[in-house]
Amino acid sequence: MKVIITLFLISSSAAHAVKSDEIKIIAADIAGVFKKKSNKELSTLTKIQGREERIINETFNCMQKKPNFTLMPFGRHTYHFENTQTFDAVTTVYDSVNLKGYPSRSHIKYFNGVSYLTENVSKPINSIKDLAGKRVISFVGARKMFKELESVIPKMRSYTENSNQAIHSKMLFSKRVDVVISDAIIFAHHTSQLQQIDKTKYNKQVSFKQIFEPSTFKMYFKSEKIRDSFNSCLEKLYKNDIIQRLNIEYYNEMIINK
Repeated sequence: MKVIITLFLISSSAAHAVKSDEIKIIAADIAGVFKKKSNKELSTLTKIQGREERIINETFNCMQKKPNFTLMPFGRHTYHFENTQTFDAVTTVYDSVNLKGYPSRSHIKYFNGVSYLTENVSKPINSIKDLAGKRVISFVGARKMFKELESVIPKMRSYTENSNQAIHSKMLFSKRVDVVISDAIIFAHHTSQLQQIDKTKYNKQVSFKQIFEPSTFKMYFKSEKIRDSFNSCLEKLYKNDIIQRLNIEYYNEMIINK
């Protein structure tokens, strides 16, 4: 009987140790940022591991922790992190946002600008002022992220924020909007997916202009100790140019799988 009890205690302790290595992370459901679960209906591009996901996986490998991602629409993901006890961390949090918990140092930058059909705009868009009179769509939270937008929005023909960025590309190609505000790579990812479905319909020249400064993003943790471990490992990755290598690998894979 004593042997059985001893074995049970050892087994329970080991199980707890394994569980403690897993970090539950809530992440933004954005194409090219995190990979969706395997599905026969998903395109080749959608199955590619996302750019931010690669960086977090590499950092957590250094921490000897296992990230367990749950995807939610951008904006909703931070709400669930703050208002539930389900998650240990949240990612894709832009730098000016303050949440309950412990913020990390920035692990990724996004390069936001405007995309538009070249044939649909009489003059190139080179600044925020050029959005006046245009129908514009962007991701949720853009007007908070880019303070300079506020003064131009009243001068736009229309302005909408939508968390489903796949819709942005569809609306642009169907000429229901004139301009999409987004990260260049995220927009290119969605557009490439559409081109895989119908190359004729979505094979129009698109112009992109980066009219915003690069946006730095970070993570938030509910444990200060885990946050400190994340920062320490992230610093090592930066010093060894591993972050740059991961970014390049992602860009190359996206181009190859177009």
